[in-house]
Amino acid sequence: MQLTNLQLDALREIGNIGNGHITTCLYQLTEEKIIPVIPEVKIIPVNKLNELIEDEQELMVGISLRLLGETMGKLFLIFSYDNALSILNESLKDSESVIMTISEPDESYLERIGQVIASTYIYAISNFLGILLVSYTPNIIICKGKDFLDRLTQELGVKTSSLRQRAATQQVAQRVIPDFSYLDSILCYQSTFNKSPFLKFWGSFMVVFDGQTLRIILQAIDKLMKGGG
Repeated sequence: MQLTNLQLDALREIGNIGNGHITTCLYQLTEEKIIPVIPEVKIIPVNKLNELIEDEQELMVGISLRLLGETMGKLFLIFSYDNALSILNESLKDSESVIMTISEPDESYLERIGQVIASTYIYAISNFLGILLVSYTPNIIICKGKDFLDRLTQELGVKTSSLRQRAATQQVAQRVIPDFSYLDSILCYQSTFNKSPFLKFWGSFMVVFDGQTLRIILQAIDKLMKGGG
């Protein structure tokens, strides 16, 4: 998917606004000043979703949320397991010991953080573009990267059973052509946050929107640009 410079600028601005709101929310959760790094914006073809996972053996944490409003889409938050632990340990100051594994209560807390992050990004998009979107029903997934990719494709609506299967398919592309017309690309924001005053790492995550939501966002951007012209 090829985007214009104006579309990319608008997506970056949405990411910046979203990160700004998240910073305020994280301050309310942690009572510490959190410093955002400018988020990286990526448009990733669905046949390259494996780029989101560096190590197929690494444990990953995902929080999926349904999007309601002008589109029935999905938003997905992706943490490495270590980053999720870092966020928990930095957030739960009252804990008497360092959290080494994510328990059921920890999962509930991560879902709460996920809901906060999702809501702020959704607010940024809705307010900036004048469209109606709300996030609903967080669901947490914890598994190794190789299984996480399969779960991610299911959550995002990709109609293939496995990315590994798809990689093999690419080797015989002349004979077998995958159907990507249903969902050809996703929108991903890579966000990192540090703590003040020494810019100590606090945590990072990816915010991923499915292709249907990306199309709605791009249509709204184009409408906004035409209206402003």
